[in-house]
Amino acid sequence: MQVVEEGIRLFNARKPLEARRALESAVKLDRKAVVAWTNLGVACVALGDLDAARDAFRAAAGLEPDSADAQHGLGLVAMRVGDFERAESYLGNAIRLSPVAGYFNNLSIVLRSLGRSDESDACLRKAVELAPHDAAMHSNQVLYLNYTHGDDGARMRSEADAWARRHADQLVERSRLDFPNRDATRDRRLRVGYVSPDLRLHAVTFFLQPLLAAHDRAAVEVYCYSDSQVADDVTRRIRASADGWCEAHVFDDAALARRILDDDVDILVDLAGHTGRNRLPMFARRVAPVQVSYLGYLGTTGLRTMDHRFTDAIADPVGATEEFSSEALERLPGGMFAYSGDRDVPIAAPPSSVAPFVTFGSFNHLQKITDATLTLWSRVMAGVAGSRLCIKAFGLAEEGQRDAVRRRFAALGGDVTRLVLLPPEDTVGAHLARYNDIDIALDTFPYNGITTTFEALWMGVPVVTLAGHTQVSRFGASAVTHAGCAEFVAEGSDEFVAKAVALARDSTRLGDLRRTLRDRMRASTLCDGPRLARGIEAAYRRMWLAWCDDVTPRRRA
Repeated sequence: MQVVEEGIRLFNARKPLEARRALESAVKLDRKAVVAWTNLGVACVALGDLDAARDAFRAAAGLEPDSADAQHGLGLVAMRVGDFERAESYLGNAIRLSPVAGYFNNLSIVLRSLGRSDESDACLRKAVELAPHDAAMHSNQVLYLNYTHGDDGARMRSEADAWARRHADQLVERSRLDFPNRDATRDRRLRVGYVSPDLRLHAVTFFLQPLLAAHDRAAVEVYCYSDSQVADDVTRRIRASADGWCEAHVFDDAALARRILDDDVDILVDLAGHTGRNRLPMFARRVAPVQVSYLGYLGTTGLRTMDHRFTDAIADPVGATEEFSSEALERLPGGMFAYSGDRDVPIAAPPSSVAPFVTFGSFNHLQKITDATLTLWSRVMAGVAGSRLCIKAFGLAEEGQRDAVRRRFAALGGDVTRLVLLPPEDTVGAHLARYNDIDIALDTFPYNGITTTFEALWMGVPVVTLAGHTQVSRFGASAVTHAGCAEFVAEGSDEFVAKAVALARDSTRLGDLRRTLRDRMRASTLCDGPRLARGIEAAYRRMWLAWCDDVTPRRRA
């Protein structure tokens, strides 16, 4: 049908809303058009309307049970709502019907969420093997290696470099000095562009908003390139704080590169790294004199056109981690992030003050809760009689998934009767209030908690963390130290267990931390947006001066 083809064309042109309207017209004209239903489902997923997407895929599956696209679509919806066991079933059906790369890629995400890392890795390898030129799929492979090998800086650098050789190096269109018309005045106001698929209610914006709000507009002009197809109140607040705004999701990489070049951006900042919907191939083209990696991904991109990466001296100790990064490391004083800290959710007394046991907890993604992490946590519990472990995660919405975690914990020697598993909350406020149910947060390893570490500290919950050898495995050490709690940073597994056990036995200390941590955090660098902004602006100026120093002699010649 012509209208179906138009809907598909619109979707491929990055116009999901227009595509949805066309495809809705198509299914009204022919209620038995399976291809129209499946593509309507895809458009609804892109727009975040998962109920409508599920209805569309169910209609397609009802008409054609052996439609791989319909089974995959139902799996995708189940994955997005956290029903991972059902997602595994649907995606397995899709692969049996048509073993294509995208299906393996999504199944790998589901298996990782179910704690089955080896199977997930195998699916990702298969996906990349089937689609070797798909940069996004290969980025997923790099990203997910962090969950199991994130403390191996040499391996992560090698994997990122391999990604760049395959997908980026051949795209380079200009060097950092090939901007002949760019004004090289050393002290002029700089135009800074931030590129992200997450300028909405997302963990990235918890840390981006304090920076944007504190930027000195006499020093920098802020442009935001939003690659999200969904906008919300957070999107609108960020847009209001920007000097320039671009709906980047309507552009492919080549068109977005032209747009940024036309905007004369001096310093372009990537906020995604190898996470989903990244624009690393666009950064590979070199669209600004200075390009920087920050915030959304704690690791090297591998891009030779990414000049710098923000970090701090605890996450990346001087002289210890430079070889793991293709970018020059820019260490920010006082820590690499600032937390908004604007939610005054009431803090309750530690639960152990009224219950006859201590409750440890983690609210991290299940992907981060590896078998090694669970084993470490079970050792902590063994050292504290009667203690509980509370895990709250997006992937625990269904009883089947909770049973899977219980089985994993039991197989690793944990006492399931002391395990409390909680589903996600509907609001940020309700989520934060859940921290009142735990006494001590236990960090994940090798991929440390990020947002959850800030949240726990904000709610008066101390975080015990194991410091590794890379940014992703030392972020907890950075956050906890800058909060004034360096005593909870462990240098090895035995010390992690000892520190957690000692803290659990010190009820006076737990009560004092509960009363004082939020105020201490407010007074620390972790909630100081102006501090972060001044540090980043000073770094931008240094980067700009280095570019001016390099380009000026060339122009004179």
